[in-house]
Amino acid sequence: MALQEKGYNMGDPNKYIPVVGIDGIDEAKRLIENGLMTGTVIQDAEGMVKALYRIGMNLAQNKEPLSDTEYEFDSTGVGVRIPYKGYITRNSPNL
Repeated sequence: MALQEKGYNMGDPNKYIPVVGIDGIDEAKRLIENGLMTGTVIQDAEGMVKALYRIGMNLAQNKEPLSDTEYEFDSTGVGVRIPYKGYITRNSPNL
């Protein structure tokens, strides 16, 4: 709303500031469809559950956490990254 009060993201591609949210809530999707936001990222809940299950089962069976999985540790050697999904619309200017 603050951007619209200053005349941004109202349809003029020369007065557009990209706004990207997280979690893909319905309100964000509505704003994206109306061209007020550029996009949002959505956590892959199913991918997260599969990773947690497979890693957890390995640990429960005294195996290496990532044994027989496609997962890799991140640069910290502790975390495993699960990709997020993007949500955008071609209605957003500058895409």
